[in-house]
Formats: sequence, C-alpha cells, structure tokens
Amino acid sequence: MGPSESTKAVGKAKHEFAERYDVRRAFWTRLLAEAKSKTKLHATISPGKYHWIGTGAGRGGVTYNYVVWERESAVELYIDRGKDCDAENKAIFAF
Repeated sequence: MGPSESTKAVGKAKHEFAERYDVRRAFWTRLLAEAKSKTKLHATISPGKYHWIGTGAGRGGVTYNYVVWERESAVELYIDRGKDCDAENKAIFAF
C-alpha cells in the first residue's frame, strides 16, 4: 500500500526544510569567510541554519545582525539593554 498522501507531504516538507538549512549554512560560511578577512568582529561566529546570525558589538545588550530572506537582506544594529532601560537604549542609538 505505501505511505499516505499526508505522510508523503510531511516527508517532503522536512526535506525542503533540511535543504533550506543547508543552503543557509553554505551562504553564511561564504559570507563569514569574507567578513573575517575584513574585521575581527566575526572571528567567533559560526555559520548556522537560521535566516540570521549575530555578534556582540562590544557592549552588553548591543549586537550586530545579518539577516536574509528570500528576496531581501539587512544588517541590523540591535539595541536592548533590558527591562526599564529605554532611556539608555535611546542614548546608545543617538550616539
């Protein structure tokens, strides 16, 4: 008889997710190799399977992130010093 259609669909989705993770990991590997040749900031980052990677900016609660989507990409400065730190977050941003 064989697997049901729903079982086949689940298997296909798992395969597509695994393939997507492999593609992302390959992309991050190449990007990080290039970035590491320019700055020490990326020396400790390992390529991952997610659509973003980040590293500390040398100050707690402040990170640099690379983000990629299907048709777009971004570089972020993420500032979050924690609960009740709105004024400090704004001061860091204004700097």
